[in-house]
Amino acid sequence: DSLRMGNYKASLEQFKYAEAILIANQNQAENESLLAVTCNNLGCYYKRTGKMHAALSYLRRCLKIEVSMGTDPVTVAGTHLNISSILSKLQKHDKALEHGLGALELVASRIFASEEYHQSGIGE
Repeated sequence: DSLRMGNYKASLEQFKYAEAILIANQNQAENESLLAVTCNNLGCYYKRTGKMHAALSYLRRCLKIEVSMGTDPVTVAGTHLNISSILSKLQKHDKALEHGLGALELVASRIFASEEYHQSGIGE
């Protein structure tokens, strides 16, 4: 909420505090998904404050966690889009396109899987 309201100092303090707690308790499986969300939030914070390399680092870390956990494809697609946006701002358009297309593939596979499920009659 602090980030949306433009209170960057409070946002950073809250995100870094959450990150420290989650890293200290990494042996708990449920903390991995929270760490991914925290890394995503830190990536968005750094993007908003113009620190693109820091943003990219946190978003790549988030993506790695999400993929290793088998996170919902739409969530992973969102992370790919965030990375794509930053890479584009850094003039790395080929890499940005790769992440954008990766996001598209993930969302498309989710849509097609859902359509197949409903067409099979199982979902009725």
